[in-house]
Amino acid sequence: MMTVTDFWSAVVEYRRRVNGSVTSGGRSAARNAAVGGKVNSSHLIDLGADVVSDGSLSDAARDVLARGLGLQLIIEGDHDHLQPLDWNLRGRPTTARV
Repeated sequence: MMTVTDFWSAVVEYRRRVNGSVTSGGRSAARNAAVGGKVNSSHLIDLGADVVSDGSLSDAARDVLARGLGLQLIIEGDHDHLQPLDWNLRGRPTTARV
């Protein structure tokens, strides 16, 4: 299970390797709603990050990189959304400890 500290360490490493910038991280409920985020977004508990990269790595290469760091990559058009691999489809960690 990935802690918030572990998550952000992995995000920083991902950002470094893709030569990118974090454009969004933890959000308040109001900010999440304003940007059209999901009601159960991982951003709401500091386990979601959006990264824009320079585009030098393919989607497949970024996915392999993310998984190796314990992250799930969701490509959302103009940015990569990252969350822990143990985040389930209902949008909650698979365990209670965060």
